[in-house]
Amino acid sequence: MSVILYFVVRRVLPPEIEEISGGKQAMAESYRALGSMTAPEKRLLAISLVLLGLWATENKLHSLDTASSTIAGVALMLLPGIGVMTWKQTQKLIPWGTVIVFAVGISLGTGCSIPRRHSGFPVPWCRLSSLIRCRPLPFSPCCRLS
Repeated sequence: MSVILYFVVRRVLPPEIEEISGGKQAMAESYRALGSMTAPEKRLLAISLVLLGLWATENKLHSLDTASSTIAGVALMLLPGIGVMTWKQTQKLIPWGTVIVFAVGISLGTGCSIPRRHSGFPVPWCRLSSLIRCRPLPFSPCCRLS
């Protein structure tokens, strides 16, 4: 399908310039300027390939879920001696606010999609909704899904 899509896009949106003069030489110079891979880059590549393999073969060759394998990969990347980066570098480079917002959103979505009839979390919500004299929201965890 990707091969067909390539030809369709080339036909519908033809490029304005077929070749950029000096483009191959500029790319070759940029590639040479990168130099060879360092040891941490090689370890990162190996860990990434292992993670991709684990994600692609989940429930086919092993029972590890993607979250567990990802946490193991990140822990491996942060280990002293093996790791690719230190925790201090990680704290500076990762936008933790975004990570927390995604984690809260996923947690709430999972919590609201799983029917929970007698757990501790939905009870205050159900009590609050009955105090206001309105029905609970259809996506709230206290709703009985049959």
